[in-house]
Amino acid sequence: MNSVDEVYEALAAELARLTGRPGVLDLPEARELAATRRQQASSAGSHDARALPPPLPVPLVAAVRRGAVATRPVLPLGPWSRQVATPDRLLAIALAGLALLVLAGLGWFWPDRSVDPPPSLAAADPLSRLPATSAGVPAPPAALAPPAALAPPPARAPLVPPMRVFSDAQGDPAAARVSADLARWISLDAGRRIEAVRASGWADALSHAGEPGHLGIVRYDALQAARIARAPGSAALRVVAPLYREDIQLLVRADSPLRFIHEIRGRRLNVGAAASSRALTAGTLYARMFGVPPSPQQLDDHGEAAGLADLLAGHVDVLVHVGTQDSAGLGRLLSATGVRLKLLALDAAHPAARKALQQFLPSRTRAVGDGSSASQDTVPTLAVMSFLVTSEAADPESRERLGQLAHALCQRRGVLRSLGDPLWRDVDLSMRLDVGWPYDETASRELGNCLKETAGLPSDPDGRGSTADPQPPRRSPS
Repeated sequence: MNSVDEVYEALAAELARLTGRPGVLDLPEARELAATRRQQASSAGSHDARALPPPLPVPLVAAVRRGAVATRPVLPLGPWSRQVATPDRLLAIALAGLALLVLAGLGWFWPDRSVDPPPSLAAADPLSRLPATSAGVPAPPAALAPPAALAPPPARAPLVPPMRVFSDAQGDPAAARVSADLARWISLDAGRRIEAVRASGWADALSHAGEPGHLGIVRYDALQAARIARAPGSAALRVVAPLYREDIQLLVRADSPLRFIHEIRGRRLNVGAAASSRALTAGTLYARMFGVPPSPQQLDDHGEAAGLADLLAGHVDVLVHVGTQDSAGLGRLLSATGVRLKLLALDAAHPAARKALQQFLPSRTRAVGDGSSASQDTVPTLAVMSFLVTSEAADPESRERLGQLAHALCQRRGVLRSLGDPLWRDVDLSMRLDVGWPYDETASRELGNCLKETAGLPSDPDGRGSTADPQPPRRSPS
């Protein structure tokens, strides 16, 4: 055998041994070689099929060339796997592929011979209502059409700034507590978040209250001082609602010769920091009674705790306290030193006392001193009123928000009396005192309407609505 036959035999035998699967060769030389070897085996008397070299497996076709051998994988042909790929079959496959290409080309270039549908069907076709493009083809829906450019995200609504309530926390602790109650109990009903903010004094609280959208809690004497010192063109204040009143208590040592308020002229006074509300009230009372302000040498600027120690030590003669005896600071101090102190009384018949009553309100407070029945006695004294104030609302939105606040204050007053500071129990929103500043019209209208709507209703301690006054308020004369 020549070298080609030897290569064929070796390759066919090795593949048959490895796979045991029949195969085909696609070269005429291979077919002739296979027939020759079968004839040789038949003439030799060998009828054992296993003696014959098996054909190559289907996945491999050995292309045997003169002087070279190449193998390449092919896909199985199913039922045709034992058929030989003759040139006739290859030509038929090529012609079929060419025919398919011709048909595809004819379908692409064939003119449009479609018939327009009847008008009734055309009107029912949703595509007929789409706008046509320049080529006459309906434009795709907007949801399917690719966007030319991404639209910018919608602008976020600006956050509404909170409504801040300013108070002199150091010189007027009651105002700080009431501000915290407003922030806690009526923020949601007011349509705007409320924040309680500590100011550095009564003037600072009024300054911030004069800003648009803010409020302040200040005493009557602070409003009078602001009216007198108002600069031309400065922001005008408006009263939103009257709030609470606090007693002015003048404490002296139990062995002091002083008995009445009008006797403090020329005495050393503890009034707190110069910018505090306590110092302003004490100075206003002194100036109203005696016609001149106290001299700087008379005033002690220590806080109440240090001032009480100075009083007991004899460094000062009088401690001026504005508020109730049940307040946290003074209450603890009086519980330890009450037997060594007493309150100065108001002598309404004295000329100095009558002058003081032109600025302040008459009141009575619990006595302090020796004896088991001292706590049951009361002493005539003076009181000062505090107010909720704001700036003049210049735009409709500010007026609307102020009206919402006033309405919420009226609706939630039952909650404030039950869960807030005890001072809320004496708040009378219908009271109108002349403070030198006008009342806000929107707030007054909302309060008046709410008070009429809730007149005669029972109190609502759990705050769902509410509320006639649980007890008649102490109405102060104007």
